Amino acid sequence: MHVIVSIIGPDRKGLVENLASVVSHASGNWEGSRMIRLAGQFSGMVQVALPSESMDELEAALSQLEEIGLKTSVVRANETAPSLIDATRTVLLEVVGSDRQGIVSEISKTLASEGASIVELATDCTDAPMSGERLFKTHARIEIPPEAGVSVLRELIESISDDLMVEMDVE
Repeated sequence: MHVIVSIIGPDRKGLVENLASVVSHASGNWEGSRMIRLAGQFSGMVQVALPSESMDELEAALSQLEEIGLKTSVVRANETAPSLIDATRTVLLEVVGSDRQGIVSEISKTLASEGASIVELATDCTDAPMSGERLFKTHARIEIPPEAGVSVLRELIESISDDLMVEMDVE
């Protein structure tokens, strides 16, 4: 069986090792993960394959991590994990522009209106080197239906704001 384990808590040395040890002791195999520190908190998700009979052991060990300040949860994964869209194309999307409230909402709304599905999303805000103005950056992997035009989608995202630079590459 496959499960997704999520964790969040104050960042400190050894968190990944603690989680990896729990997974290993429950006879689990760490198959994939995404982890990051944001605002002093460490957050992550791990896809774990393990025998069904080890689920109770995994959950018990995860509860011990909660005693040291980590919040954890476990969700059974869909074994087949079908694409949300039939016959899709995968596109890599990069957007850079002035940061402002609601930019992620506007971009995701534009993508959804064209039938795109976000598969992976990473965003960040940084200070621009010369002006010091806050820049919004995103890297995303999206699935688009065959009839969706990459150039049309790019134009729609660029139309959100005059200062957005958008790059899209079909995988």
